[in-house]
Amino acid sequence: MTAHNFSATGGILKNSKVPLGCRAARIRVAIVDDNENDHFLTRKALDQTPGVEFVNGYGSGEEALKGIPGSGADVVLMDIRMPGMDGIECTRQLKARMPRLRIIITTGLLDTQWMIESRRAGADGYLTKPVSPTQFFAWITWTFSSDGQAHTWAELPPTDQSSGSAGTSPNHTPLNSRENAVADLVSQGYRDKEIADQLQLGVCVVENLVKSIRRKLNASNRAQVASLFHFH
Repeated sequence: MTAHNFSATGGILKNSKVPLGCRAARIRVAIVDDNENDHFLTRKALDQTPGVEFVNGYGSGEEALKGIPGSGADVVLMDIRMPGMDGIECTRQLKARMPRLRIIITTGLLDTQWMIESRRAGADGYLTKPVSPTQFFAWITWTFSSDGQAHTWAELPPTDQSSGSAGTSPNHTPLNSRENAVADLVSQGYRDKEIADQLQLGVCVVENLVKSIRRKLNASNRAQVASLFHFH
């Protein structure tokens, strides 16, 4: 499979170019995903994301390693499960070659171990599909400062790894201790009734806490609560 770009109407097209005068104000984004439908949906969301320029797409980790270093990409949206080299190994190798490249894992997998391995490989974010243009905008722009310089981990909001605290993330409000406890159980796949039993709370109380957590984390569903909680 060769590197490929997807139009808003589907199909494979040559790279669409943005006028040179606009490039300085845009963040250049590449997609790595072997699934053409997912690739198209991600590209479609990017087309609706302000301040972003799509530069190229790759159907495998091997293709990405060959193409991304010369693509001028600032951010890579990386799938995990691909034939041959998976997204985590591709992330690890790209980061070794291009430490300032920002890589955001985008996957349908809600898996705590994948999240941990992604971060160990050097990924800068973990999003579960589907992802809205608003969420892409928040995460992509968060990885860069206003002058276009990539953040380092030292500049990112703190993570309390001992407690699993989510800290703060793009456009997020910090969680309090009770919300952290509930978010931790949500990320492990517990339902509201099970969380209530674990924490000795009323089900209605847990439901309200989950709503508060989603609002604070700007998460549209429980899967995104899990990814945001564990990754940041």
